[in-house]
Amino acid sequence: MRRHLPILLIMLAFLAVAYSTTLLISYAGSAWFGEWRLVFLQFASQTRWIGLSAACSIAVACIALLFRYEQQLISRQLGVALLCLRLSLILILFLTLLEPVWTWSYEDEHQGRVVVALDASESMDTKDWHAPDAE
Repeated sequence: MRRHLPILLIMLAFLAVAYSTTLLISYAGSAWFGEWRLVFLQFASQTRWIGLSAACSIAVACIALLFRYEQQLISRQLGVALLCLRLSLILILFLTLLEPVWTWSYEDEHQGRVVVALDASESMDTKDWHAPDAE
């Protein structure tokens, strides 16, 4: 268990960063653009949201295992740089697969008026012989 603890911590940290990034992007978009909002469509479907989180967690775990293996082959600085680049790529894919959509709403108020027209011409007095009386 002790051996897999760093991998679990990296996975949890990644999910925390990913979800806080989505909230930050949504909030920043609303604050900067007023009536515009950034909505992630996959948050509406709980099964897809959980599936996407699980898939990203598995990808992060694989990257963490690769990092552990690479430590034997390359320098630590290069390994950390590669780890950060790979995690950034997974984060970008995560945000993309959440299907972000810019939406806006506005209210358009008009003072309306109703115009009533009455046809008082002689043509209104003619009877249509083939139509029943109810028509």
